[in-house]
Amino acid sequence: MVTKFKIGEKIKDKRKKLNLTQNDVTCAFMTRNMLSLIEKNKAMPSLETLIYLSEKLDLPIGYILSDKNDIFSFEKEKKICYNQTGSRRDRHAPAPT
Repeated sequence: MVTKFKIGEKIKDKRKKLNLTQNDVTCAFMTRNMLSLIEKNKAMPSLETLIYLSEKLDLPIGYILSDKNDIFSFEKEKKICYNQTGSRRDRHAPAPT
């Protein structure tokens, strides 16, 4: 079971690694105070807030919610998409010409 502690810790660690202030992250979406409470594990973010923070900090939601502290296992998972011909390709691979 994931705890508030791990969620807040993961969000704060990633924000600091990106050299972002709380104000940089919050913008018009949420207050700096709310982010502070989340990072201090005094508030649990809503699903909408988790999605926002995941996108803003480039963190997989699965990583934020998991008990694992190994982000690399989430980054290694390949995201498959389909091109117009229906064949699979890696999301990060260049599109065929």
